[in-house]
Amino acid sequence: MEIRANPTVGRGASIGMLQAVLLRDTIAATGLDDPWEFACSFHHATAELVEPWYRDTLAADRHRLAEIDALIGGGEYRPRDPGWEISQAFRAAAFKDPGCLRGFVRVAMVLSRAADVAARPGLLDKVIALGGEWRDEPVPAPSRAGLLSIVAGD
Repeated sequence: MEIRANPTVGRGASIGMLQAVLLRDTIAATGLDDPWEFACSFHHATAELVEPWYRDTLAADRHRLAEIDALIGGGEYRPRDPGWEISQAFRAAAFKDPGCLRGFVRVAMVLSRAADVAARPGLLDKVIALGGEWRDEPVPAPSRAGLLSIVAGD
């Protein structure tokens, strides 16, 4: 199984290293004498440990592209996906609480999956309390007019 990622969130190298470690471990466990056993073992390990990261990244990419399209069209992106809402609340809460920040960084650095971080006692409640109104918060970036002014050198 070949996993490919785009550079939007910078996980490609980390996911690639995760798969490289799996390759090393699979060779150590099965050897290379039986190509079928090796290929099946590596495939299953990749599907179990690497593919979820790929799927998480793919889902985030799809949401982000749909959000961009909605904003270009003058609308607001409101999917019916609780995972998207929680991920955005998590991002907002990371700016307000060190525990949320540590969890957010663990996900960003491909150390722990979001579901595993969110399962920590009390963290999800804190994310919802601190980031649940993420749509109402200012974006930590210049506005479009501000960005155009920067680009123009005004």
